[in-house]
Amino acid sequence: MHFLPGEEPVNTKSIADGILTLTNYRLIFSTKRPQSSWSIPTTLVWKAEAFEMIHIKIITKIGISVTWSFVDEIACDAGYAHITSLIDIPKDIDSLFACKFRSSLEANIPNHPFLLSACELLQINDVDRTLDTALVCFEFRRMNFDKTWKITDINNEFKICSTYPRHHIVPRSISDNDIINMASFRSHNRFLTVVWRSQVTGAVLLRCAQPCVGLMCSRNEYDEKFLRTVLACCPKKPVSDPNKDTHRLMIVDARSRSSAQFNRIRGGGFEYPEYYDQAEVVFMDLPNLHTVRSNFESLTNLFAGKCPK
Repeated sequence: MHFLPGEEPVNTKSIADGILTLTNYRLIFSTKRPQSSWSIPTTLVWKAEAFEMIHIKIITKIGISVTWSFVDEIACDAGYAHITSLIDIPKDIDSLFACKFRSSLEANIPNHPFLLSACELLQINDVDRTLDTALVCFEFRRMNFDKTWKITDINNEFKICSTYPRHHIVPRSISDNDIINMASFRSHNRFLTVVWRSQVTGAVLLRCAQPCVGLMCSRNEYDEKFLRTVLACCPKKPVSDPNKDTHRLMIVDARSRSSAQFNRIRGGGFEYPEYYDQAEVVFMDLPNLHTVRSNFESLTNLFAGKCPK
């Protein structure tokens, strides 16, 4: 059995039809007939359950589940204790396998590509810039943003939004003061910012939090100005049918319309198309994260119940 650099075996257990090897990185199952093996990284394990005294069920974060049968209750209890200890969150960063992996590579294969920095991998030679600055400049050039766009470091000290990166791509005519004023209109100050550009059409994708519309249907001139400027920076595609109503600005809200309406009570809400030029609001009707997680668990349990142990 071959191990990765920095990977160390922790325990080996005999189970029905094979051997279970536990390492500081994964759970390896080796079958006797036919002779083969497969593994599950410990960070991919969602939860482990012991049942009927001699069985352990592993459910992964991608929906795959597997059940292992041990020879007796004592072996099952010991195996469960080892597995749960491996999938627990490490108490310190040095216990992470990633750190052990890197240390082992540095000691044994110092020229391995995995040890290269992001700048070296992307062949970025801007040595006078910090890594995050160099990367955003690299992406700016890669996606062919022209002179109508710029990179701003308005959030360099995370004073506007603590959960946003330092640098942002915005239209060149938008001032830092405009960004500060429009940020106050968005939940948690997560203002509009460009995250991607199509090199075919020139259209851009932006992200932001919900607007603070509230029950009074509030609006923000800087927020509206920003989106008008974005439209002006994007190429206008000729309309094949001049009588057809076209919307160049599609606002996609992941929530349902009812949830977005309810958030107005708490000071949130959603964009009103009348406030924005050529805008259309589309609701995706996605439930909240807790509901998605619960539905995913129900789905995995359904499939696991149909599979033989």
